Amino acid sequence: MNVPLSQTNKIQYRPCAEQLQYGIMYTIENGNDVNTIKYEASIRLADANERGYVFFIDRTSKIFINDEEPDLMTDVLATTVGGVLYPLKICIDHACNLHSIHNFDMIRQRWESVKELLRNDYEGELIDKYIAQTELSLREAAILLQCLKADWFLASYFCNLYGAIANGKKQVAFSIMENAAPVKYLVDVTRDENLTAENLIKLSHNGSINDAHYTATSGNYRAQYFLDPYYHTVDTAFIECDMKLYNEKKITVLVSRLNAPEQYQTAQQKASSYNVTDDMQVVAVKKTFWQRLDDKLSKL
Repeated sequence: MNVPLSQTNKIQYRPCAEQLQYGIMYTIENGNDVNTIKYEASIRLADANERGYVFFIDRTSKIFINDEEPDLMTDVLATTVGGVLYPLKICIDHACNLHSIHNFDMIRQRWESVKELLRNDYEGELIDKYIAQTELSLREAAILLQCLKADWFLASYFCNLYGAIANGKKQVAFSIMENAAPVKYLVDVTRDENLTAENLIKLSHNGSINDAHYTATSGNYRAQYFLDPYYHTVDTAFIECDMKLYNEKKITVLVSRLNAPEQYQTAQQKASSYNVTDDMQVVAVKKTFWQRLDDKLSKL
């Protein structure tokens, strides 16, 4: 089945009114050191206007580091401080680029409450460092916006997937170095002409570092996006980027939808190319989400 396009031969984003649930997994490799972070999040359309769309984003599960709840103080602080952002209300344009924060004042209010609790529960140089860094990030909305653009989930999901998508080149930026600006990569963009066996639109990005700040550094970027054929929202996203410095550093992001919009499910059931036996459906339901996510990762 051919990929459904608009009259202008573009993939047009049509946000779904239903709340979408996603599982997110990060794999961070720094030399021989490998760590994973897993959590779940929801995305819900709040408003639409001539400038674009407003979305609510929330974390809907605990964060697991290497399949365990955080116990080191640094990990506990990171998850606690990061939780101040949620629920997050953001604005994106029609190409799905993040361009502003809708509830910055509310985030600031939450931070003041959390900061007081941190002061009561902890003391020392480490907590002072976390508070100072967070204060800097929340000093104004523009600074926090740049931090959000470096968030691996948000950078993977809201990344100009729509509009003039065709075979060609484009520049993407992805944050791989801590406390540094995102690294720029020049990538080749390809779109499969036909839907996948799962009745999804497949987009592929492949390229290498093209950044004036890293002229002596090599690195690669690879991404695969699978979009549902009705709304063109992300069903699964796989992003892998690396840099070779003193040690090779690689970040892998996997985002996969836990639920599907009702209208998309109906379209899937009616699609002649979507041919799944009852036995296969039963097996899929019996698997846990993280098992299914690992299955997807092994196939990408």
